[in-house]
Amino acid sequence: MKNAKELLDKYLSGQATSEEKALVESWYLQQGLPPSDLTAQQMQEEYEHGLQDLQARLPRTRRLWPRWAAAAAVLLGIAAGLYYLAPGGQPAAPAVATYLPEANIPPGGNQAVLTLASGKKVSLADAPIGRLASEEGLHVDKTAEGELLYSGADSPADGPETYNTITTPPGGQYQVTLPDGSRVWLNAASSLRYPVRFLQHARQVELSGEAYFEVNKQTGQVGNAAVKRPFLVQARGQQVEVLGTHFNINAYTEEGAIRTTLLEGSVRVRNTPGQPVLLQPGQMAVNGGGQEAIRVMAADVNDVMAWKKGLFIFNNENIRDIMTRLARWYNIEVRYEGDMTGVAFQGNYQRSRDLVNLLRTIEQTNSVRFKIEGNKVTVIKQ
Repeated sequence: MKNAKELLDKYLSGQATSEEKALVESWYLQQGLPPSDLTAQQMQEEYEHGLQDLQARLPRTRRLWPRWAAAAAVLLGIAAGLYYLAPGGQPAAPAVATYLPEANIPPGGNQAVLTLASGKKVSLADAPIGRLASEEGLHVDKTAEGELLYSGADSPADGPETYNTITTPPGGQYQVTLPDGSRVWLNAASSLRYPVRFLQHARQVELSGEAYFEVNKQTGQVGNAAVKRPFLVQARGQQVEVLGTHFNINAYTEEGAIRTTLLEGSVRVRNTPGQPVLLQPGQMAVNGGGQEAIRVMAADVNDVMAWKKGLFIFNNENIRDIMTRLARWYNIEVRYEGDMTGVAFQGNYQRSRDLVNLLRTIEQTNSVRFKIEGNKVTVIKQ
């Protein structure tokens, strides 16, 4: 933390070296920022988060998080070259956000629908705290923390499996503790289908969208022998096999590739009928599903886990990719006017905050403007 703060202070005081100034980059906005609607406590939290992220990135990247952006909870950086410099190298005056309304679009929250084996659907946002159902000797409860909790003896199924499904809408997220004690966090517009009782030899679930898993280690019984009871996740033709570990799977159809990131333990990833690959912590498996070969690469775990920590982190991403993520969380429909090739941004933003302030900040680059009509957001190339 000390190094990051010292670097920011040196830049702002004019004492930074040429190399240190290069880290801050020529696009550092020094005027025309929109007013902040944060409380003093929120500003301090954002500033500290910005410093923490900068400290983590300093040894391996040239990206930097300016102090004003961290304090104002706006984008913490803008891709170089995507705003215009006035004569003398000073930033040009920002565009006026003429289309954005005063009324805001609220963020998503804890919303999901539970579909029981009987076909009954339960809105978890509306359901009272307490017992929701009992199936096959297991109890299904909604906790005060907004979590779905299965409890009771997790004896293996001795007949055909029966399934429950939890589904989050756009603008929703939810956490569930499965019958075996494994915990799953679902991102927006996602679903998880799982047995009410897992089989003796394996535990298998089906994922659509994105989820983070913390899987319990378990053993089963085959004859007189105790065997490991693997946990299997099926997602768009890909299978992830684990024993006890922490990992994230992003399998949104609209994002093309399936990304499995390992945080702790080990997992095998295979796409039928391909050969499996074994991941180590900090690695990501990427493939497009089906017959495509799986690629293994180093993962930026901070970026992958940002959604679970309540953040958007944009790393020089195209505006279309950014808006795809915003659309899922704010439950909006996005349209485009003009060529968005090369329009990219980097920075972070709290998912708990409203949308309009973020869009106003992006408009400061003079690259795009936004128009909001109901839940429709139009991105207009400048």
